[in-house]
Amino acid sequence: MTSEQLANDESDGVLALRVPSSAYPRDAVYAAAFSFIDRAYVMLRRPDEAHIEIALRPKEGSAAITAAELEEALGAAKLTVESAEAGRAWVEGIVLGAFGAPEPTETETAAPALPDLDPEDLAAFDDPLGIAKSWEEKHKKP
Repeated sequence: MTSEQLANDESDGVLALRVPSSAYPRDAVYAAAFSFIDRAYVMLRRPDEAHIEIALRPKEGSAAITAAELEEALGAAKLTVESAEAGRAWVEGIVLGAFGAPEPTETETAAPALPDLDPEDLAAFDDPLGIAKSWEEKHKKP
């Protein structure tokens, strides 16, 4: 366990955990802590630059949250954040290519080039029923 359990108050069910900033990205800590927002009050505190403290107090009628549950949520959120970061350049390349942005330089990660469309292929985009027309075009008065 990379986190340090500060308190687990049995009477109130409050769980306090100190998480090292070097082990988990800030966004992962936020996502993990706030995944419990439906059943616990969440408080995040930064006692120093090296740690983030998470305190969870169960809402009325909710079961107490265990340190293992919070650790599992931290691990899942860390994996999600790291996966999103790893694929960010690829997704940005696709989106920029879709909007006709200039080709990325050699140092940037580029998405695969899309083939040019043939004018014959565009026949599928004809609109004989006028479905794609705006409301104003359809109902304008003569």
